Amino acid sequence: MTTLVAVSQTEIIVKNNGRVVRVPVANLIKVDETIASCVRTAVQFIGEEVKVPGDNRKPRHARVHGLLQ
Repeated sequence: MTTLVAVSQTEIIVKNNGRVVRVPVANLIKVDETIASCVRTAVQFIGEEVKVPGDNRKPRHARVHGLLQ
């Protein structure tokens, strides 16, 4: 699971699978609409953890198998 914690208005800490990285806000906003929304929420509540929703995609083999049935 990925979480975001705002340190300031310009920097976010990204926690993912045990790794912790500091990233500028401008870089994260460019990634995706969902990520940008989570970043805005994190910046509003500095110091609070914001969970990033996961992508619930099926594995490729499951999609292929589903098409064959």
